[in-house]
Amino acid sequence: LIPSLLKLSPLQFSVLGDEEVKEIVHKAKMHYENLDDVIQVEFQNLGIQKEHAFLESSFYSKNYGLQGRLDLFHYDDKNARADIIELKSGKAFNANVYGLAQNHYIQTLLYDLIVKSVYGQRIKPSNYILYSGESQKHLRYAPAVKAQQFEALKIRNHIVLNEIRLHQNLQRSKILDLLNPNNFSDLKGFVSRDLHLFASVYHQLDNIEKSYFDLFVSFISKEHYLAKIGQHGLDKSNGLAAIWLEPIEEKEERFSILSQLKYESNSLNNLEGTIRFNKTLASNQLANFRRGDICVLYPFKEHSREAVLQHQIFKCTVLEITDEYVMLRLRSKQVQEKVFTQKRLWNIEPDMLDSSFNHHYRSLFAFANTKPMIRQRLLGRIAPSFLEPESLPENPALTQEQNHILSRMLQTEDYFLLWGPPGTGKTSVMLHHYIKCLHSDTSENILILAYTNKAVDEICGSLNAIDKSFSQNYIRIGSKYGVADEYKSQLLDSHISNFNRRSQIRAFIQSKRIFVSTVSSILGKSELLELKRFDTVVIDEASQILEPMLIGLLSKFNRFVLIGDHKQLPAVVVQDQEFSSVQDDNLKSLGFQNLRDSLFERLYKQCIQNQWDHAVGVLTAQGRMHTEIKDIASDIFYDGKLRCLDNIKRLSAPLDIKRHGDLFSKRVLFIPSKPDESLHLKTNRFEVDIVVKIVERFIAKFKSESIEIQSDTIGIITPFRAQIALITKKFIEKELPLEKITIDTVERFQGGARDIIIISWCTNSVQKLNSISSLSTEGIDRKLNVAITRSREQLIMVGNQEILETNPLHRELIQRAHILNKPL
Repeated sequence: LIPSLLKLSPLQFSVLGDEEVKEIVHKAKMHYENLDDVIQVEFQNLGIQKEHAFLESSFYSKNYGLQGRLDLFHYDDKNARADIIELKSGKAFNANVYGLAQNHYIQTLLYDLIVKSVYGQRIKPSNYILYSGESQKHLRYAPAVKAQQFEALKIRNHIVLNEIRLHQNLQRSKILDLLNPNNFSDLKGFVSRDLHLFASVYHQLDNIEKSYFDLFVSFISKEHYLAKIGQHGLDKSNGLAAIWLEPIEEKEERFSILSQLKYESNSLNNLEGTIRFNKTLASNQLANFRRGDICVLYPFKEHSREAVLQHQIFKCTVLEITDEYVMLRLRSKQVQEKVFTQKRLWNIEPDMLDSSFNHHYRSLFAFANTKPMIRQRLLGRIAPSFLEPESLPENPALTQEQNHILSRMLQTEDYFLLWGPPGTGKTSVMLHHYIKCLHSDTSENILILAYTNKAVDEICGSLNAIDKSFSQNYIRIGSKYGVADEYKSQLLDSHISNFNRRSQIRAFIQSKRIFVSTVSSILGKSELLELKRFDTVVIDEASQILEPMLIGLLSKFNRFVLIGDHKQLPAVVVQDQEFSSVQDDNLKSLGFQNLRDSLFERLYKQCIQNQWDHAVGVLTAQGRMHTEIKDIASDIFYDGKLRCLDNIKRLSAPLDIKRHGDLFSKRVLFIPSKPDESLHLKTNRFEVDIVVKIVERFIAKFKSESIEIQSDTIGIITPFRAQIALITKKFIEKELPLEKITIDTVERFQGGARDIIIISWCTNSVQKLNSISSLSTEGIDRKLNVAITRSREQLIMVGNQEILETNPLHRELIQRAHILNKPL
């Protein structure tokens, strides 16, 4: 065990001193011997058998509104025997009459209720708490006293009520003001320590800072709540609760379940806990699951919406999905294969993690705990420092505009905001040259972040383009399961896998000046920021990240650069816009408008309002879209200020065609379609037929001209997963090259581009049209912007003209397009 510790947690051990490591090793030996004694002796005496023991068993209980993960669940179905064992590495602090810490006891009582809820009255589990840190009597019985269970449920209900108070109106309820040590004089131990820390930080904030903190805690709490239970009404999601609230037929219709999978035996025998299921004829091939999705795995039960409540569940991640099988990685590796072989068929459904919301809360607290000057600057109460710019030599590879902005980026003291519309080279040009200059001309340590793994892959590609050997200068933080194959060798784990000493890890980290990561990965590896001091952090895709996720992180750096475009897609927010609007007069006077706005957008508007022009750079020249497509995007979304780069000839060239016809001779086309209410409000079979005909015509044209379709030639954007599935099904029937053509939502296309973009609006009603819009406070439809700016050469839109033209933005877009009324 001891030699493997460094491999399991390399960064965590690297921040510890020698004495701390010695203490951990000493304690590990003690825990190991105690656990071994319990397993070999006490388990045997109690009749707990290894072949019936499952580690990390998870359950949902609708009856009690609880979910739980048991450390060890011993279940012998034949003998109606069950045992719950909760492992605690500490000791029984302030033990009750049963020799148990009261909070540990309460936890076990709730597990008892959950298990009875799942398996019914046929079993009565025996409950134990295993104190591996105690010197004697490690395994202690925890009797299921009903009065204590009722008290535990009462506490549970108070917790839910307080969570509701947090997100309903935090400023009015003042619930955080109650977190004062004077109100909890009887608290002891860690809880008392944490309460004193929170109170000392929170109560030293001034009124504006408190309002900011309160509003964002309320906002994140509301998002957290809705992720669990959803919203009622048409087109609203039930959140995680959909797993047991919705019938399987509805899930199949929404493509949100992959059901009736068959377990392939012997696939558990690997080090990483991966498991393979084969699809059956009943499995929906069009179910909307992708690599990297987090899921819940549970046994299939015909005609039962509550199958997930009647068995233990398994949390997992999709590693690979094909037409034949799906490969999953269990979050908690299982050693008993029979739990999968006993059930013939299995389902997977989307899951959610609390960790992302916890990152937001911790980041807000880190902001509150930083220096007053930093808080004031981040809130926009004081201006970012201004340095008189020096004259830097111009880079001949850049335009005059790019050189001017790069010079200001390099000389910024506090922060710089780089705003650029699509195709203006924010990542491929500006980030590329900024990092190149910092690396060659300074000794700074640099952290580069983005919201998605896909964006981080693009950053790695931009860095690799600096020179042939530049990949040796940076390290990627993250999991190998979320990284493109060509960048896996850059992962920190790949570099340090053969290190046997903490000093080697520390020395290696100090030897590298550039680290690249997603924001969530770096928040999950805070030890890196303890091991290494970074001077500058650059955050790409910053307009897609909610403010609380960044606000605490940014206080750890000398300066930061945010790159984004707040007129493109924002962060995903579930709650309605009116609930997140800012009503506090003090914050409104600073320029706060809506809590769903990104930190990038809020700071950008504050800088413009306060004329802090030195902190803002605006790119206006793009090299992606043909000038005819660019003109439409520029006029509708960018006040006519977007222009084409002069040195790219194809942006003004006519369509290169040999066979004429409207489909091939017009840059921007609109093809009218009928509404379809016969199948599903989120599908339109008439549009599917048109899209298929368009693709068939292009394939025939390319074939006649000996042009091979590449993966970036044609992209199809549509707002609903059901329409994606219908188009995909039709492609399969027509034997079209599905592997070469991307069919997806606009969210999945952000950051990418195709030569030809086909949009199926799939708006069968005005209500559906309103549901696919994402309006900013400036009236910009950000989804529409992203959709039309994915196209390099040609944009083809399909939809019902009458419905679409009820929206002024869509009406203007259709008026600017060539309308093709004749059949294809």
